[in-house]
Amino acid sequence: MARHHSPIELMREIGTLRKRGYSIDAIATKTDFSEEYVKAICHLLDNGEERLLTAIERGVMPTSVAMEIVRAQDSEIQDALAEAYEKKAIPGNQILAIRRIIELRNVKGKGMSSRAGRAPSAPKKRVTADSLVRAYRKETERQKLLVKKAAVTQSRLLFVVNALRRLFADEHFVTLLRAEALLTLPRPLAERLGTTRG
Repeated sequence: MARHHSPIELMREIGTLRKRGYSIDAIATKTDFSEEYVKAICHLLDNGEERLLTAIERGVMPTSVAMEIVRAQDSEIQDALAEAYEKKAIPGNQILAIRRIIELRNVKGKGMSSRAGRAPSAPKKRVTADSLVRAYRKETERQKLLVKKAAVTQSRLLFVVNALRRLFADEHFVTLLRAEALLTLPRPLAERLGTTRG
């Protein structure tokens, strides 16, 4: 029975096979890993991410977290994510979310600066572990606020639907609507009321 290899040994074996000219799918077949996993490992090795490789070797960071970090386009973001993770400032299962938030913020930031007519050579704000954590917390708060607003809207809609249901149960009200030729409802309301109006 073959002995279990450590994550860093497996990564190095994949790297060796890659150097020997094996394709991604051939390595995946030989190692019994998915092509996506092999591709991510090769990317990690090809880009010389020494800090991440060392963190994996020391057992400080799982391979899966390192692969999420290395997918960040900007090396500064990679360093900040690695630092934040090593400091235990962010959990590993949030790396993907944080990376997306920062990359989206960078894209939006570029767009906003050009619209505002600022010089394109304006200095880029440095990304640090602390700024990543702040951005993530801010986004989390924004999403919580959106959830609260959605709950309030849902509650108000329910009130309107119940009020309309009572009104439509009143024959006098329905007769008045017909007299005024008010025979339609917005489709979402009609569907909620279970009527054919709209």
